[in-house]
Amino acid sequence: MYSPSDFRDDRPVMICAGNRGGAIVPATMPLQPLGPALRRWRALNRVKQSHVAELIGVAQSTISRWECGTQDMDPEQRAQVEALV
Repeated sequence: MYSPSDFRDDRPVMICAGNRGGAIVPATMPLQPLGPALRRWRALNRVKQSHVAELIGVAQSTISRWECGTQDMDPEQRAQVEALV
């Protein structure tokens, strides 16, 4: 999963609890993209991009760009999408 080169002295680490004690992972792990999860949620619930856009307060084209991965979400918008998904 992670190699020793992923951990440098100048970067913080965090210990995650697991079945075998704890795993050391970089504290600055990248956020997982929510676009594919949003698209899957919409497909399963038969919700249009325009409806999600209205709920979050953005344009339909913004939802499309999030799902395609061409635009990142703001932290507030990310929290709203996480609540939906």
